Amino acid sequence: DIFQGNGDGAAILSVNALKLSNQWQFAGGLGVNVPFDGDEESLTGFASVHVGYNVTNRLYILGEVNWFHVISEGHGQARFDEQFGTAVPAIAKFEGGDLINLGAANSETNIVTAAVGVRYALTDSIDLGVAYELPLTDEEDNLMDSRLTADLVFTF
Repeated sequence: DIFQGNGDGAAILSVNALKLSNQWQFAGGLGVNVPFDGDEESLTGFASVHVGYNVTNRLYILGEVNWFHVISEGHGQARFDEQFGTAVPAIAKFEGGDLINLGAANSETNIVTAAVGVRYALTDSIDLGVAYELPLTDEEDNLMDSRLTADLVFTF
């Protein structure tokens, strides 16, 4: 309720590519997060590069680098007026990357992160993945200290 809820949602437009070569996987993506209310939320772009390797038929290791950039700042003051006054979007010089969109009016954000992880095929149709991600850019310029992500993928 504090950081979310400003704006009217967004559309994420992206182009992705994947190249398989023997045991290697190379993937990349480029996109933009277009808010439906550009006065409230920031227009942001992102790019991602992913490299993976099949160690065995079931075990897969991976590495990634991700970049988030504010293309056009928002002015998300309306949502913050209710709880904090207009200070948050006016003072914050960063956005939330892929996590949240503050609509920060003075954002100069370029967030670069790196992740390493592993994926294991539990069965032919169920994979479990875990990745650890940390920022490569100054931690004071974003909301991320580090994060651990886990997922379970069902293929049918």
